[in-house]
Amino acid sequence: MLIWHLLLWPALIASAPPRPFANQKAEVAKLRGELEKALEYDDGAPPGVVVAPTWTQQAGQAPPGKASKVVVNHSSLSSASAIRQEIQQAVAHQGQNQEVLQLEALLKARGSSKDSPAQVSKSRHELLGATVQEANVVESHSSSQTVDLEQLQRLELSKRRTRDMLILARIEELLNCSMPTDVDRWLTLQANGSVYLVGQQQEGLLVLSEELTPLQSYVHPFPITAMLGINRWNRRVHMQEGLLVMASQDQLIWMRLEPSLGLKPIWHWTIGSHVTEIRAFNLEGQDYLALVANHTLNIYVYDLEAEEFWIAQRVQMAETISNLAILDTGRELLLAVGQWDEVLIYTCTSKGQPLHLRQQVAAPEVAGVTAFQMGGRSYLALGGIMPQILVYVQGQLVPRTILGQNFGFVDHYLPIPVRSYRDDLLLLVQHRVAF
Repeated sequence: MLIWHLLLWPALIASAPPRPFANQKAEVAKLRGELEKALEYDDGAPPGVVVAPTWTQQAGQAPPGKASKVVVNHSSLSSASAIRQEIQQAVAHQGQNQEVLQLEALLKARGSSKDSPAQVSKSRHELLGATVQEANVVESHSSSQTVDLEQLQRLELSKRRTRDMLILARIEELLNCSMPTDVDRWLTLQANGSVYLVGQQQEGLLVLSEELTPLQSYVHPFPITAMLGINRWNRRVHMQEGLLVMASQDQLIWMRLEPSLGLKPIWHWTIGSHVTEIRAFNLEGQDYLALVANHTLNIYVYDLEAEEFWIAQRVQMAETISNLAILDTGRELLLAVGQWDEVLIYTCTSKGQPLHLRQQVAAPEVAGVTAFQMGGRSYLALGGIMPQILVYVQGQLVPRTILGQNFGFVDHYLPIPVRSYRDDLLLLVQHRVAF
C-alpha cells in the first residue's frame, strides 16, 4: 500500500491546475475596477447610491428611472405639520357643517318636550363598540314620532364616519306562518345540521321543525321551572346533537333531540332543590352546570358520556338570586349574580378554589342580565330601572353605554349575531314605556 501511494503522488501533482499568469491577474483587476466604477457613477447617481449600470440591461428593455431623493428641511417639515393639523381638525369637526347643524336643531325642536327632551348625540358615540373614555347615554327617542325620516337619513349620511356602522333599515313580519300562542318561552336546538324550535307550554313541550311544522308534543306531568338548550359535538357518533335540560320539582331531566322523532329522555338528576335558572359553561375542558335555587347558587361538574355528576361549589346569597349570566372573557370566566339592587361579579377557576368576589355593580331592581361578545370584547348588559352595558377592561367591568330614562324599565336583552364580513351584532331591548 505504501508503494501505491508513492506512485500516485506524481499523477496528482501533474493533474493540479496551473497557476494564473500575471497578465490574467491584471485583466481581472481591470474588469473589477470598471465594474465598481460603473456601479458607483453610472447615470450620474450621487456617491453612496448603488444603481444597476445601463449596460447590464437586456436588449429591448427600458432602463430604470432616476433614483429619487427625499429632502428633509425646514420647509418640508412645516408642510407635513400643516397637513397633519388639517387632518386632525377634519376628524375632530366631522359632520359639523352648516347643513348638519341646521338638521340637528330642527330634530331637537320637533322631538323635544318638557318631560323628555330629545337628544341627537354624536353617532360615533352611540356605537356600543366605540372607544370612548366615558359612558355615553343613548335615548330611545320614543317621543320623537313626528320627525321626518328623510331628514333624519340626510343627517346620518351627512356625518362623516371614522368606521362603518351597521344600520337596521327595516323589520319584516312573516305573515305566511302561524306560531302557537300558548307558549311561555322558546329556544332553538340543532341536530344533524337542522334547526328546531322548542317551546314550553303548561302541559309540556312543543317541538317545531325547521319548516315551523309540529314535530312532537311532549307531555310532562309536572310544571317546568327552568330549561336550557345545549348544542354540542358528540364524540362517540361524531355528529352534532342538541340537548335539552329542564328542571321540574327536584329533578333535572336531560333530553336528546332526535332529528325525525323529537325529544327523548336520556338522563335524570335528583338534586333536591327547586331550580329556577340553569346556565352551562366549559372551563379548561370540563363541563359545568350552574343552578339557581332561591338564595343558593349550586355549581355541578358533569361527564355526559360516563353519566357522572357531582357538586363542586355551593354559595349562599343574602337575597334571592334574580338573574345569572356567564361571561367568558378569554382570560378568565366570570359569573354575574343578580341581587335586588346590585350584581355580584365572581371569578370561577377549575382548581377547586371557591368563587372569588371580584366586583359589585350597583343596579337597582336589576333584571335581564345578559352576557355577549362583539368585536373581540366582552360585554355585560344589565336591565332594570337603571339599564346599562358594561365592557370588560383589564379585569374590571366598566360602564360603556347607559340607556336613558325614556327606556323605562328594561326586562330583557337579546343579542343577535349578524352574518357579515365583520363581527357585527344587533342587541334587541325589551322595555316598558309609560304613556
